[in-house]
Amino acid sequence: TFLIFQIARFSPIDLTELKNLIDKYGQLKNSDGDYTESSFSLFAKAIDEAKKILVDPNVTQNDVDAGINDINTAFDRLKHS
Repeated sequence: TFLIFQIARFSPIDLTELKNLIDKYGQLKNSDGDYTESSFSLFAKAIDEAKKILVDPNVTQNDVDAGINDINTAFDRLKHS
């Protein structure tokens, strides 16, 4: 059990997809009111949380995967005004 824990703990974390999503969607703004305020607020929160994941020294692959899912879900749920 100890060996499994050590291997899991020191497995490399793949941040590539999360970084790519932040680069792709991070500059999206709602200054023209293209999206409803509530849907864009959830989207912006997902991006902000993903940025925190990138700099978290204790991040796990599960955290990264959740961040990826949250961004994709929030983007899919953006509603035009």
